Amino acid sequence: MLARISVSSFVILSALLFSAALAKVPEKEDAVRLVEYTTEQIAIDFTGVVSKINAGDGEYLIKDYENLYVFIYDEDLNMIAHPVKTKLIGKNFSGKKDAAGIVFRDSIKIKALAAGQGWQEYIYQKPTGEGLQFEKKTTYFKLVKAGDRQYFICSGVYAK
Repeated sequence: MLARISVSSFVILSALLFSAALAKVPEKEDAVRLVEYTTEQIAIDFTGVVSKINAGDGEYLIKDYENLYVFIYDEDLNMIAHPVKTKLIGKNFSGKKDAAGIVFRDSIKIKALAAGQGWQEYIYQKPTGEGLQFEKKTTYFKLVKAGDRQYFICSGVYAK
């Protein structure tokens, strides 16, 4: 089956893939573009997009970039999609703190419900050649509705 893709979606995806060829470290604008692209695709096929994300599909896990991918929480802060850490899928993150004690997922929910989109900073595990280390990360999020539920579409970048 041939997937439907709008011209604007094609342009966004092309920009992501083109910029991936030029730079390995994602910028905040890359996270925004990936969230916007994912939001457009969710409007067409929510279930299909979630399946693709969880399968690590290249549309939602930009492999030429260092750690650029999209992930999704439902309105109860259950992780429903993650292309890298699939063991997190189905887990609830309400009230869970980062290394600095910030309940950042709860903050994403509060901000998204109030403004529809925004940014959230927190400390998170960054995979490196030497294992995991904690670094500052900022995530762009957007509230979307699919069926009778609300979801938070997210993509973040680590501080340089």
